[in-house]
Amino acid sequence: MGSSRETGDASADWRQRFRVVAGAQGRYVWAVVLTAAIAVGLFQQRQGFMARPETSPYYSDHRRLADVIAALQAMGAYDKGSLFVSDWATRLGPAVSAENWSIVFREHPEFFRLGIDAKEGQEYASLRWRHAQDKSYHPVERRELSAAERAQLAPDEQSRLTTKPLEPPEIHTLITTAIELHVRAIAHAQEHRWLTPLLFALLGTIVGALLKA
Repeated sequence: MGSSRETGDASADWRQRFRVVAGAQGRYVWAVVLTAAIAVGLFQQRQGFMARPETSPYYSDHRRLADVIAALQAMGAYDKGSLFVSDWATRLGPAVSAENWSIVFREHPEFFRLGIDAKEGQEYASLRWRHAQDKSYHPVERRELSAAERAQLAPDEQSRLTTKPLEPPEIHTLITTAIELHVRAIAHAQEHRWLTPLLFALLGTIVGALLKA
C-alpha cells in the first residue's frame, strides 16, 4: 500500500512538472512564432521602403519637382503642342534631376506623353492635357480655327494645326497637382520611417508579456 501510494504521488508530481514545463515551452514557442512573424513583416516593410524611392520619381531626386514644373509651364504655354524631345531640351535647357528630358517625361506619365514620329523616327513629347484636345489651333495666326475654316485649308496646312496652349489657370492646376504628388511621396516615405521603431517596441512588449506569463 505504501509503495503504491508513493508511486501514485510520484506520478502526480511528474505530471505536474510536465504541465509546468509544457506551459513554459508553449509560451516560449508562441514567443518565437510571434517574433518570427513580426520580423518577417518588418523585413517586408523595410524592403518596401527601400524600394519606394526608386519607384517614386518625386522622391528619387529632390530636384525632380523643379524639372516637372518647368516642363509643365513651357509645354503648356508653347504655340505647338508637340515637339521632338530634343527640341524641348533646347527650349528647357538641361534637366537637373535626370540625364535627359526623355527620362523625366517617361517617369511622369501622369503629365507627359511620349511617342515616335513615323517619318523622322525621333521621339516626341506632349502634355496629356493638350493631347486630349482637338487640333484646331493655328500656330502662326495664334488662334483657334472654326470647323468651317479648317475645312477650307489645304491638307499640308491642316497638318500644321495643333492643340491650343493651356490657359494660365490650367497650367496652375497642373503645377498644383505636381506639388501635391511630391508632398505625398515624401510624407509616405516618412511614415514608413517612424513605423519601424514603433513595430520593434510593440514586438518587445508582446514577447516580454508572453515570457512572464
